[in-house]
Amino acid sequence: MIQDWISKLTDRYIKDPKSNIGKVLTIISDEVDTLSDTISTVESWRDLQQAKGTTLDLIGADFSQPRGQMPDEIYRSIIIAKIVQGQSDGTYNKMITAIAKTLSCDLTDIVIQADSAPAAIIVQRAPLTALNSIGLSINQFIQIVEQVVSAGVSITSINLEGTFGFASGTSLETSIDGFADLAQTTGGIFGGLFAPEDDYKLPI
Repeated sequence: MIQDWISKLTDRYIKDPKSNIGKVLTIISDEVDTLSDTISTVESWRDLQQAKGTTLDLIGADFSQPRGQMPDEIYRSIIIAKIVQGQSDGTYNKMITAIAKTLSCDLTDIVIQADSAPAAIIVQRAPLTALNSIGLSINQFIQIVEQVVSAGVSITSINLEGTFGFASGTSLETSIDGFADLAQTTGGIFGGLFAPEDDYKLPI
Protein backbone atom coordinates (compact mmCIF):
# COMPACT_ATOMS: atom_id res chain seq x y z
CA MET A 1 0.00 0.00 0.00
CA ILE A 2 2.78 2.45 0.93
CA GLN A 3 4.45 2.12 -2.48
CA ASP A 4 1.13 2.79 -4.19
CA TRP A 5 0.64 5.95 -2.13
CA ILE A 6 4.15 7.21 -2.77
CA SER A 7 3.78 6.63 -6.52
CA LYS A 8 0.78 8.98 -6.52
CA LEU A 9 2.77 11.89 -5.05
CA THR A 10 3.50 14.82 -7.34
CA ASP A 11 7.03 15.30 -8.60
CA ARG A 12 7.56 18.01 -6.00
CA TYR A 13 8.17 15.26 -3.43
CA ILE A 14 10.92 12.65 -3.20
CA LYS A 15 9.21 9.35 -3.95
CA ASP A 16 11.18 7.35 -1.43
CA PRO A 17 9.80 5.55 1.67
CA LYS A 18 12.83 6.83 3.61
CA SER A 19 12.09 10.49 2.81
CA ASN A 20 10.21 12.65 5.33
CA ILE A 21 6.93 12.43 3.42
CA GLY A 22 7.57 8.71 2.94
CA LYS A 23 7.98 8.22 6.72
CA VAL A 24 4.74 10.08 7.39
CA LEU A 25 2.87 7.96 4.84
CA THR A 26 4.42 4.81 6.37
CA ILE A 27 3.00 5.69 9.79
CA ILE A 28 -0.42 6.36 8.28
CA SER A 29 -0.23 3.17 6.23
CA ASP A 30 0.51 1.08 9.35
CA GLU A 31 -2.51 2.55 11.12
CA VAL A 32 -4.73 1.95 8.10
CA ASP A 33 -3.52 -1.67 7.89
CA THR A 34 -4.31 -2.20 11.59
CA LEU A 35 -7.77 -0.68 11.16
CA SER A 36 -8.38 -2.79 8.06
CA ASP A 37 -7.41 -5.97 9.95
CA THR A 38 -9.77 -5.03 12.79
CA ILE A 39 -12.65 -4.44 10.39
CA SER A 40 -11.96 -7.80 8.71
CA THR A 41 -11.97 -9.53 12.11
CA VAL A 42 -15.25 -7.91 13.13
CA GLU A 43 -16.80 -8.87 9.80
CA SER A 44 -15.65 -12.50 10.06
CA TRP A 45 -16.80 -12.78 13.68
CA ARG A 46 -20.32 -11.95 12.60
CA ASP A 47 -20.25 -15.45 11.12
CA LEU A 48 -21.40 -17.89 13.81
CA GLN A 49 -18.77 -20.44 12.77
CA GLN A 50 -15.98 -17.91 13.38
CA ALA A 51 -17.39 -15.77 16.20
CA LYS A 52 -15.55 -15.81 19.52
CA GLY A 53 -15.83 -14.35 23.01
CA THR A 54 -18.29 -11.54 23.60
CA THR A 55 -19.27 -11.52 19.91
CA LEU A 56 -20.45 -15.12 20.32
CA ASP A 57 -22.30 -14.07 23.50
CA LEU A 58 -24.22 -11.46 21.51
CA ILE A 59 -25.21 -14.04 18.89
CA GLY A 60 -26.32 -16.41 21.66
CA ALA A 61 -28.42 -13.65 23.22
CA ASP A 62 -30.29 -13.26 19.92
CA PHE A 63 -31.46 -16.87 20.38
CA SER A 64 -32.04 -16.54 24.15
CA GLN A 65 -29.22 -19.00 24.79
CA PRO A 66 -27.03 -18.16 27.81
CA ARG A 67 -23.38 -19.21 27.79
CA GLY A 68 -23.06 -20.43 31.37
CA GLN A 69 -19.55 -21.86 31.75
CA MET A 70 -19.30 -23.19 28.22
CA PRO A 71 -16.16 -22.48 26.17
CA ASP A 72 -16.58 -21.06 22.66
CA GLU A 73 -16.55 -24.44 20.89
CA ILE A 74 -19.38 -25.94 22.95
CA TYR A 75 -21.35 -22.69 23.12
CA ARG A 76 -21.23 -22.39 19.33
CA SER A 77 -22.60 -25.93 18.96
CA ILE A 78 -25.43 -25.23 21.41
CA ILE A 79 -26.45 -22.09 19.50
CA ILE A 80 -26.50 -24.10 16.27
CA ALA A 81 -28.55 -26.80 18.02
CA LYS A 82 -31.11 -24.18 18.98
CA ILE A 83 -31.27 -22.90 15.40
CA VAL A 84 -31.74 -26.33 13.82
CA GLN A 85 -34.04 -27.63 16.54
CA GLY A 86 -37.08 -26.32 14.71
CA GLN A 87 -35.95 -28.04 11.50
CA SER A 88 -36.30 -31.53 12.97
CA ASP A 89 -39.70 -33.12 12.40
CA GLY A 90 -38.92 -36.21 14.46
CA THR A 91 -37.99 -38.49 11.54
CA TYR A 92 -34.64 -40.25 11.76
CA ASN A 93 -33.23 -38.45 8.72
CA LYS A 94 -34.16 -35.02 10.08
CA MET A 95 -32.76 -35.87 13.52
CA ILE A 96 -29.49 -37.03 11.98
CA THR A 97 -29.30 -33.88 9.85
CA ALA A 98 -29.91 -31.65 12.88
CA ILE A 99 -27.24 -33.41 14.96
CA ALA A 100 -24.75 -33.32 12.08
CA LYS A 101 -25.27 -29.57 11.61
CA THR A 102 -24.89 -29.01 15.34
CA LEU A 103 -21.58 -30.88 15.53
CA SER A 104 -20.33 -29.97 12.03
CA CYS A 105 -19.85 -33.61 11.08
CA ASP A 106 -20.90 -35.86 8.21
CA LEU A 107 -24.34 -37.47 8.11
CA THR A 108 -22.65 -40.87 7.88
CA ASP A 109 -21.05 -40.30 11.31
CA ILE A 110 -24.45 -40.75 12.97
CA VAL A 111 -26.76 -43.76 12.96
CA ILE A 112 -30.08 -43.77 14.84
CA GLN A 113 -32.25 -46.85 15.22
CA ALA A 114 -35.52 -47.67 16.91
CA ASP A 115 -35.33 -49.51 20.22
CA SER A 116 -37.56 -52.41 21.19
CA ALA A 117 -39.04 -50.24 23.93
CA PRO A 118 -41.89 -47.94 22.86
CA ALA A 119 -41.02 -44.34 21.94
CA ALA A 120 -37.29 -44.97 22.36
CA ILE A 121 -34.25 -44.76 20.13
CA ILE A 122 -30.66 -46.00 20.11
CA VAL A 123 -27.78 -43.92 18.81
CA GLN A 124 -25.98 -46.79 17.12
CA ARG A 125 -23.11 -44.64 15.90
CA ALA A 126 -21.94 -41.40 17.50
CA PRO A 127 -19.56 -38.86 15.89
CA LEU A 128 -16.65 -39.50 18.27
CA THR A 129 -14.15 -37.38 16.38
CA ALA A 130 -16.47 -34.35 16.38
CA LEU A 131 -17.37 -34.78 20.05
CA ASN A 132 -13.74 -35.00 21.13
CA SER A 133 -12.81 -32.04 18.92
CA ILE A 134 -15.50 -29.84 20.46
CA GLY A 135 -14.93 -31.16 23.98
CA LEU A 136 -18.42 -32.51 24.62
CA SER A 137 -18.91 -35.21 27.24
CA ILE A 138 -21.32 -38.09 26.65
CA ASN A 139 -23.86 -36.53 29.04
CA GLN A 140 -23.72 -33.25 27.12
CA PHE A 141 -24.10 -35.09 23.82
CA ILE A 142 -27.22 -36.79 25.19
CA GLN A 143 -28.62 -33.37 26.10
CA ILE A 144 -28.12 -32.18 22.52
CA VAL A 145 -29.76 -35.28 21.04
CA GLU A 146 -32.70 -34.83 23.41
CA GLN A 147 -33.21 -31.36 21.96
CA VAL A 148 -33.79 -32.64 18.43
CA VAL A 149 -35.83 -35.80 19.03
CA SER A 150 -39.60 -35.70 19.18
CA ALA A 151 -41.30 -34.92 22.45
CA GLY A 152 -41.79 -38.03 24.54
CA VAL A 153 -39.05 -40.00 22.77
CA SER A 154 -36.28 -41.28 25.05
CA ILE A 155 -32.70 -42.33 24.33
CA THR A 156 -32.00 -45.77 25.75
CA SER A 157 -28.34 -46.11 24.76
CA ILE A 158 -25.49 -44.60 22.76
CA ASN A 159 -22.87 -46.81 21.14
CA LEU A 160 -19.40 -45.36 21.67
CA GLU A 161 -17.52 -48.10 19.88
CA GLY A 162 -15.06 -47.12 17.19
CA THR A 163 -15.10 -48.30 13.59
CA PHE A 164 -11.77 -50.15 13.59
CA GLY A 165 -11.90 -53.82 12.66
CA PHE A 166 -9.53 -56.63 11.74
CA ALA A 167 -9.86 -58.79 8.66
CA SER A 168 -12.51 -61.49 8.82
CA GLY A 169 -10.07 -64.22 7.77
CA THR A 170 -6.45 -64.90 6.85
CA SER A 171 -6.67 -63.52 3.31
CA LEU A 172 -5.76 -59.93 2.46
CA GLU A 173 -8.66 -57.48 2.74
CA THR A 174 -8.95 -53.78 1.98
CA SER A 175 -11.25 -51.64 4.09
CA ILE A 176 -11.52 -48.02 5.21
CA ASP A 177 -12.08 -49.35 8.72
CA GLY A 178 -8.79 -51.27 8.90
CA PHE A 179 -5.29 -49.95 9.61
CA ALA A 180 -4.55 -46.42 8.44
CA ASP A 181 -2.34 -45.61 5.48
CA LEU A 182 0.95 -43.73 5.96
CA ALA A 183 -0.77 -40.38 5.40
CA GLN A 184 -3.40 -41.24 8.06
CA THR A 185 -6.18 -40.34 5.64
CA THR A 186 -8.02 -43.65 5.97
CA GLY A 187 -8.47 -46.27 8.64
CA GLY A 188 -10.90 -47.13 11.42
CA ILE A 189 -11.03 -45.30 14.74
CA PHE A 190 -11.01 -46.68 18.26
CA GLY A 191 -13.84 -46.04 20.68
CA GLY A 192 -13.64 -43.61 23.56
CA LEU A 193 -14.91 -40.16 24.40
CA PHE A 194 -13.59 -37.09 26.18
CA ALA A 195 -14.62 -37.24 29.85
CA PRO A 196 -13.81 -33.99 31.69
CA GLU A 197 -13.36 -34.04 35.46
CA ASP A 198 -15.63 -31.01 35.80
CA ASP A 199 -18.46 -32.34 33.64
CA TYR A 200 -21.48 -30.06 33.86
CA LYS A 201 -25.02 -29.87 32.56
CA LEU A 202 -25.52 -27.59 29.57
CA PRO A 203 -27.95 -24.67 30.12
CA ILE A 204 -30.41 -25.83 27.45
